[in-house]
Amino acid sequence: MFRPNYVYCRTRLWILATFVTLLGITTRTDALPLVRVAWDPNPEPNIAGYRIYWGPMGGAETNSLDVGSATSGTVDELEFDTAYFFFVTAYNVFGLESDPSAVL
Repeated sequence: MFRPNYVYCRTRLWILATFVTLLGITTRTDALPLVRVAWDPNPEPNIAGYRIYWGPMGGAETNSLDVGSATSGTVDELEFDTAYFFFVTAYNVFGLESDPSAVL
């Protein structure tokens, strides 16, 4: 099993988004928050990729993002003032998916 090793918190994202906006890098004023999730690679030799799953806490909706062989990914267009859960799975060359990581 592998563990996610960091997730940026909402406060840091807000500060970063504010800094980027002040620099004039983006002109979007309706930008939604994003979260970057990273994890240690699965040590098995036949791992083909990873998927990030997320959704609102207590909700029935679960979204997923296939990030291929990367060991990090960014989930965007999240809503402010909403608590989310995140977890990661690995899949092998045969398409078999691992158990989920710890929920963040």
